[in-house]
Amino acid sequence: MNSGQLPLHIEPRKFADHDTRIGGNIALSSLSRLADYQGAPETQVEVELHFYHEIASGNRVVKGSISTELELECQRCLEPLSFPVHTTVNLIMVWSEEQAQSLPESHDPWLITEEKMSVPALLEDEILLTLPVVALHDECPASLPVVPEPEGFAQPKAADNPFAVLASLKNKD
Repeated sequence: MNSGQLPLHIEPRKFADHDTRIGGNIALSSLSRLADYQGAPETQVEVELHFYHEIASGNRVVKGSISTELELECQRCLEPLSFPVHTTVNLIMVWSEEQAQSLPESHDPWLITEEKMSVPALLEDEILLTLPVVALHDECPASLPVVPEPEGFAQPKAADNPFAVLASLKNKD
């Protein structure tokens, strides 16, 4: 088992054929697609991955876990929101889109496009999939600010009813 500092590139097919386990930490700051979600600069991503070849199905599989802490922006109060990430990796390696379409729903495809694949790219993909559509505090830490209306701002007038003339003609009868 490789432990400590994660490799930046791996050969997934060889790793699976040799029943390889890798684990360790990588700085969240080194994952460029997560730059908007980084809080403390020393935040680490903890990774445990097991690459193996399932003899019965013939699939090459990656299973493991990823854990870190992201800082999102609450969409209600716009204050920082600490979001713990604990995700399970369950991927089957595929070499074409057709193979990806034929996979069972219990596994997600990992499209292998080159002999060497980027570990940071895999981690970024898996972490981005865990993000909520809308990040909200359970209870916002501060009350929401009340914004006064600007001076000279006129209240909208009630719209004239185009049928008011017809109603007045009807009432004359």
